[in-house]
Order: sequence, then structure tokens, then C-alpha cells
Amino acid sequence: MKIRLVLIVLIAGMGVGIGAYAMLQHLQLQFLIHYANLEILGINDTYNTNQMIKFQIKATGYGIPCGMPAITIFKSDQPSVIIFEKKFPSFMCPLEGPVLFSVVYPAKNDTYSLTIRYTSKYTIDASFLNHEIKKEFEVK
Repeated sequence: MKIRLVLIVLIAGMGVGIGAYAMLQHLQLQFLIHYANLEILGINDTYNTNQMIKFQIKATGYGIPCGMPAITIFKSDQPSVIIFEKKFPSFMCPLEGPVLFSVVYPAKNDTYSLTIRYTSKYTIDASFLNHEIKKEFEVK
């Protein structure tokens, strides 16, 4: 009788253990810690007024690279004065799990472009997944 009870307890314990492991695997896929390193490509330290400013954002990391980086350019001394903004709504992510990625936005042969008419210092702020990067430049 005691052997039967021990076997029942062992089998029940194994069932609970297997169920907990399966649940953790599922949760791990949903809540994986993703990361991205961002780099601002093409922004110089100084521009003349009305000079074309062209730049790209490079993201490398691990995760599901659905969506695009959010980008804002504002006056450094007045962050509420936004002169450029790109915020993209989330779109459907691939069904496969996280991967290593290296992506340039908007694309390797394209750039974000703008001109600024007013002299001041400006800050470009880009964020993607859990990373944010800022760079200041001046228009003279």
C-alpha cells in the first residue's frame, strides 16, 4: 500500500513539474528580454540654415524587429518645439521567435531628409525596443 502511495505521489509530482516547465517555456517566449543598439547615421555636428539634413537609424540587436524606431527632432533648449517626428504604429510581427537582427531605417538606399530654417541647437532622439539614443547638432 505504501509503495502505491509513493508511486502516485511521484507520478503526480512529475506531472506538475512537466506542466510547470511547459508553462515557463511559453512565458519565456512571450516575455523574453529583447535589446537593440541604435546608431544615428549621417548627422553632422553643424549645418547651415536651409542645408539638406539626411540621416538614417541603424538598429542591431536581438528580438522581433517588428515596427520601426520612433524619431523626434526638437530644439535642444525647448523640447516642446518639435521640427521632425516619425512615429510608426505597430504592425504585425512575424510568428517566429526572436532573432539577431541588423536593420537600417528607412532603408539602406534611402534617408530621412529635412531642412531647418532657424539657427539653434537641435536634438535628434530615436528609440526602438528598449533602447534610446540622442545626438545634438547645430544649425548656424
